[in-house]
Amino acid sequence: MKLIVDNQIARLLAHDPSKILKSPIMSNPDNLIQFRWPSLLEYLGLGSLLLDLPVFDKTNPLFGASISTMWKTDEKEVIFHVYDHLFTEILNQIRALPQINGPFLLQSIKAGIEKSPKILLPALVVYEGAFLEKAAHTMHDLILYLAWDRMCVWMASLINYQSTDSKFVHGLDVLQQCLIESYHHITQQGRTSPSLYRMIETLFYYQMREENLQNHTAEEWTLLSQSFPNLKGENELTDIYYIDDAAIHEENCYLTLDSSDTVDRRVALAQFMIAKINERFPQWEYVLHPQNVVHLMAPTFMYDSEDGA
Repeated sequence: MKLIVDNQIARLLAHDPSKILKSPIMSNPDNLIQFRWPSLLEYLGLGSLLLDLPVFDKTNPLFGASISTMWKTDEKEVIFHVYDHLFTEILNQIRALPQINGPFLLQSIKAGIEKSPKILLPALVVYEGAFLEKAAHTMHDLILYLAWDRMCVWMASLINYQSTDSKFVHGLDVLQQCLIESYHHITQQGRTSPSLYRMIETLFYYQMREENLQNHTAEEWTLLSQSFPNLKGENELTDIYYIDDAAIHEENCYLTLDSSDTVDRRVALAQFMIAKINERFPQWEYVLHPQNVVHLMAPTFMYDSEDGA
């Protein structure tokens, strides 16, 4: 069985593997531990690389230029250009990070292989092979994955900007459409698997704008208001794989230190947002399929339970 570990577990595997590897599910030789991009970077000590990117707020000239453009026009083509320009800028920023370097990452993986417990070697060898045999494709995958994450964060920053200007509000609606279509396009290309949950967080902020609050039922408002504590930090690598994979119907076992309540609320938020997308974009073809989530208890890391998310 494939075991997909989140970032918290990746950090423990890097710094104190003995405790967590004692859990029955991880010590079972029939199970295979796997890293995704965020958990691999976390394991290699690169989990904070996003902190090196410029902040996208009123101190950033691109932020101000985007706001100004959206105040001036409500033409869709102009807003599409804003979206494309920001995505291009993010791609360039990711490529410029010193850590986003094929030889450097390959060397980091090789160093990890030398010091890692035997049970983790298959997970690392997979990435070593990818960088050795298809380096260009692998770097493209990583850069696009991280750029998508940043694009969602930047869109959330624009959505959080408080303005009742009708052109600006319309522009936000168009940007939301761009983000959804971008997710669909990247996923269909098959070059990388963008994080659905990061986009869901962006759409969450759109639903929480003042002009949209009256559209929610009491039950929906409770769900939305209770979701704040479960959002990932903007500089954290997103690791909600049991939702990301549920949308593309990939079935694995997902290990996390999060509580079952946290997982359930994230899944409920994802279901709510996907329903909202379906209302406006009939071509949307993603639904959440049940996933097997296993909670490892901190600080003892003993086996707890399995939940179908």
